[in-house]
Amino acid sequence: DFAEGWNKRATLYYLIDDYDRSMRDIQKVLALEPRHFGALSGLGLILQDVGQTRGALAAFQQALAVHPFLGNIEDSVTELLREVEGDAI
Repeated sequence: DFAEGWNKRATLYYLIDDYDRSMRDIQKVLALEPRHFGALSGLGLILQDVGQTRGALAAFQQALAVHPFLGNIEDSVTELLREVEGDAI
């Protein structure tokens, strides 16, 4: 029942490109602590890597809602918004 332990293992799986196992551990983290911004941002990274732009955007936005000053996630959100919504004329 220790969310951070699951998150650390999810990070390890992500680093070795084992996205399936990482996603399973992220799901466990979020079941234990739905506002875990590290797990939410990790989810966004995986979804972005596999081309699920809308899902990645949603995960990053959730992470920012919890932790508004979270590293370079704002840049990722801006980039993904352009991909999802397109550039304004």
